[in-house]
Amino acid sequence: MGPAGARCAALPPGGLAGILAAEESAMNRREEIEAERRRASEEALAGVVRDGEVVGAPGVARTLEAGAARLRGHFGAEDADPDDAAEVWGRRIGRGLALIVAAGLVWHLATTYVLR
Repeated sequence: MGPAGARCAALPPGGLAGILAAEESAMNRREEIEAERRRASEEALAGVVRDGEVVGAPGVARTLEAGAARLRGHFGAEDADPDDAAEVWGRRIGRGLALIVAAGLVWHLATTYVLR
């Protein structure tokens, strides 16, 4: 047999139809893999959007609002027993005086050691 016979002998049992079926099956498998990758990436992006924290002005504003609420609660003595007016006002006065003393100490230290 010549070269033409050798090529014919190399065909699989199904012949050319078998080769085309195998290639079609491989393409279908690649499409399935690509669809699975696309679905996984869309799920990952949805998770990032759902769980992601906002960076920038809205995130800073939310942080400042939370800090202001904590300060308001601290200086408003929200942790005290609301039925005991003396305890509430005692905590408010004590925390206000502590703030004034801390600000005075910072001012004194800055003018004495930093701005000399």
